Amino acid sequence: MSKGDRDGILGGVARRFSFPDASFPILYQADVPPSFINVPFQNAFQFVHLRDGTLGLPRTGRTVRAPALLVVPPETPDIVKPSEDTGCSRILAGEAFIEQMSIVIPYESVVGRTTAITDVSLSDPGTAAMIASTMEEIGRELTGRDPHYESMVRASFTKIVISMARCSGGGNIRKTHRDKTGARVDPNEVVALIQATYAENHTLQGLAARYDVNPSYLSRLFREKTGVPLFEYINRIRVQKACVLLKRSDLPILEIALSVGYNNLSFFNRYFRKVMGVPPTEYRRIAKA
Repeated sequence: MSKGDRDGILGGVARRFSFPDASFPILYQADVPPSFINVPFQNAFQFVHLRDGTLGLPRTGRTVRAPALLVVPPETPDIVKPSEDTGCSRILAGEAFIEQMSIVIPYESVVGRTTAITDVSLSDPGTAAMIASTMEEIGRELTGRDPHYESMVRASFTKIVISMARCSGGGNIRKTHRDKTGARVDPNEVVALIQATYAENHTLQGLAARYDVNPSYLSRLFREKTGVPLFEYINRIRVQKACVLLKRSDLPILEIALSVGYNNLSFFNRYFRKVMGVPPTEYRRIAKA
């Protein structure tokens, strides 16, 4: 590592990062020179896993020690000063990917809306190992691109963000509830699962079995958490994702409907109009005008 790299003097004008797949803008990099963190991007968040060494944050006068996770927002003015033995891996997540995920509660509890670097200490060895393996799993899924790899990547990314929220004392992320049988369920976990796998064919009975709780109890708990019934929530999420694809792609309406979880085009059109007030074709025309 050169002196320039050690001093972290590689900031400058933010540039756009070109993702290999613009429709699914996320990338895993196993070994990243720490100075690269100082190259800001206009359109990407950096989720940096500090495995070894330290990173100094001159703007706040703090030093982050491994193991830790750092989030570097787009166009951050911060720089970092790595130690000689610093070792990092990172995930680059495009703003479009973050928007698609829409994991409002845990994501906001970690990053908020700041333009400064956020860091979370991974003091528990088990958590640190889990973060490392989960990031590697994202890399394998993106490389292999097996069927439904996007859902696997979203689920793994959700796991990382929720872990960050928990490590940072993320408010009600830790709050759990019990049904009459004594089974425990975290409503935020259920919401995060739906956010990551909205295109899958979920059933109330299947979700209740997954968390080992009574279906009516889970239905009531979910409604208390989100303000809407489970399947109303799933359909709203699907419509939100469809809106993104309608604005940012030229995919046929049928292909968009299938990709967000609808196998019936007429139902998709009907529900889209119910939520957005216009049919998908009209929404696309207005959005792209």
